Amino acid sequence: LKINLIKEVIKCMFNRGPDDNNWKVFNFGENNFLSFIHTRLSILDISTKGRQPFFYKDSCIIFNGEIYNYLELRNELKAKGYKFSTNTDTEVLLAAYEEYGLDCVKHFEGMWAFAIFDKKTNKLFLSRDRFGEKPLYFYKDNKKFIFASDTRAISIMLKKRLEVNQSYILNFLSSGFRSLFKKNETQFVNVLRVNPS
Repeated sequence: LKINLIKEVIKCMFNRGPDDNNWKVFNFGENNFLSFIHTRLSILDISTKGRQPFFYKDSCIIFNGEIYNYLELRNELKAKGYKFSTNTDTEVLLAAYEEYGLDCVKHFEGMWAFAIFDKKTNKLFLSRDRFGEKPLYFYKDNKKFIFASDTRAISIMLKKRLEVNQSYILNFLSSGFRSLFKKNETQFVNVLRVNPS
């Protein structure tokens, strides 16, 4: 993945997170890789310790949102022996994943969209809050899988304009706003919405 492409993605996401940005590329052989690109809006811990992508034990996360009960979760995890080096809900979220696996989302109260790469299993876990407040989209074909909280980033990674999903637009015009969330399709062809957890 070229640095200029990463910088273009960061630029398009700047309004979502103007306080900091960073990225990490995980390589799996010659042509296979996973890129985590993040722009940060610092709220709970404004120090650089909360910079993302964030690593905890064998996992890495990029996260948008807020876990409202993170202090309670932090105390529960501390009682189980977990140690924390920041005051972020990001670190608590990732420690909860280490403890509970995919069921970690059952312990969260809040709004979120996150991606966790588990280095032990080489698996990617995407999640949105149960009300779908935070956006998370993905594009998939036989060569690539791209996910982002903004469809513009997907367009940049594909190096092409996204095709408008005419049936989605027509459905909205004929049936109204509530008809849009019965499927995970979006206003762009082959760009889908991650379903709420």
